[in-house]
Amino acid sequence: MLPCDALAAAGTPCKAAYSLTRALYATYNGNLFQLIRTSDSATLNVGVITAGGNVNTSGIAAFCAATTCSFNSPVDQTGNNNTLPGVSGKLAPYQTMSFGNGAAWPIIVGSDVAPVAYRNRASTTGIPTGAATTTEFYVRTLDQFSTNGTGDFGNMEATVANTGTGHMFALLYSNYNAQVQGSCGIDRENGDNSAPCTTGSTNGMWPVVAHVVANYDGTNYNLFLGNASTDCCRKLPRKRQR
Repeated sequence: MLPCDALAAAGTPCKAAYSLTRALYATYNGNLFQLIRTSDSATLNVGVITAGGNVNTSGIAAFCAATTCSFNSPVDQTGNNNTLPGVSGKLAPYQTMSFGNGAAWPIIVGSDVAPVAYRNRASTTGIPTGAATTTEFYVRTLDQFSTNGTGDFGNMEATVANTGTGHMFALLYSNYNAQVQGSCGIDRENGDNSAPCTTGSTNGMWPVVAHVVANYDGTNYNLFLGNASTDCCRKLPRKRQR
């Protein structure tokens, strides 16, 4: 049983689900992301090896040979068509990262100098709004973060406007408030609900990859963090009312 299968069985199905590395449903046999080639703007849809399996990267090297490629859009696996189109001029270059087992996996990396953005403001389906309960979850590296702002993943408003605290609900990770070890939190549009991402390790961060989970239960914001290679999750010591 894969993550979105487990959530569906619990009565809380995924409304949007993205992964550059694997299927999130045991039966999913579609695309994970689309690449775009710099030389001629041709695109390549990248899927899984088998239903419920890992990413099939076998055609990427040939497609991107003698040029460069960028991630054009992570694909929503739920069937709700909540795919995230890339913002022009802010596409992440295609690259991979090894996580210690010898395998190299696709990863989106941005920077303060070259920020990246993937957004779907106008055509989402089934996303919780208003006072509806919602939970957001991602697995990310904690050894890379913004040194001059925040990186967000989650929900935003349909229009670009500041309409008050709580009208945005997104996971953030940065050195906000000059926390050298990084800050995990929830971006609520005005301000954030955050806490240090520390474990007492030598560099003050979880090893390589972490689960980060944010929940709004109708009254409170709750934030959890766990080592993705061993467990999930401990509650971080911040809670704030909407």
